[in-house]
Amino acid sequence: MDHAQTSRTTTKLVGRIVIFIPQLDYGYIEQVKDGLTTKDGNPASTYLEQIAIEKAETISKEKGLTEFVIYSDCKGAIDNTDSTNAKWLPEGEFDPPSAFLHRILKRAQYLRKSSRKITKRAPLTPIQKEIFKLFQTERLEIKLSQSLVWEKIQADISAP
Repeated sequence: MDHAQTSRTTTKLVGRIVIFIPQLDYGYIEQVKDGLTTKDGNPASTYLEQIAIEKAETISKEKGLTEFVIYSDCKGAIDNTDSTNAKWLPEGEFDPPSAFLHRILKRAQYLRKSSRKITKRAPLTPIQKEIFKLFQTERLEIKLSQSLVWEKIQADISAP
């Protein structure tokens, strides 16, 4: 997304990692621009997950945590890292960082798909402004309790 109300695809690949430490009210998002494809040209998602595990390990130690678990839904990334704190998140288990990232990427996807149908968009809502900021940022630390995106995800999962 180059603009908060439009989106287009480019040849530049950008991956993102998201890390949450709920007990510290802490979130982290970072863009990754290197090593995103395998030698065959396929997405290197295992590599990206490995970067996320290693970054989570570093952040947790910097925050003074001595006992912590890093959940990942990518068995290959867990096997490829030296972290003894990385644990498998079984398929179907709720993964908060993935849900958060999905919300951000879903907005860009919606804007691309609706660009020819909608010629005049309503003014941005506060959550759309936050999503745009999160999409654009190279690296950002956030307080989860102050994130409208996180608040919306929590409301969605607790709804009957």
